[in-house]
Amino acid sequence: MRDNDRMNSASEPDPTVEDQTAADALADVDPADAPDIADGIAASLQRELDTTGTDDERPTEPNS
Repeated sequence: MRDNDRMNSASEPDPTVEDQTAADALADVDPADAPDIADGIAASLQRELDTTGTDDERPTEPNS
């Protein structure tokens, strides 16, 4: 049996809808995982801070 369907005919997946708040998600986790979760959150925030200050396309103030 041969499959002659085109490779690009797959349907797009539905977008993910986040319906659980962070507080609810954290309430459901094992307390033993707290250090790993805190490290992950800290690393994510640090990456965001590292990229926040490097935007060279910001408008500059004109020299008066």
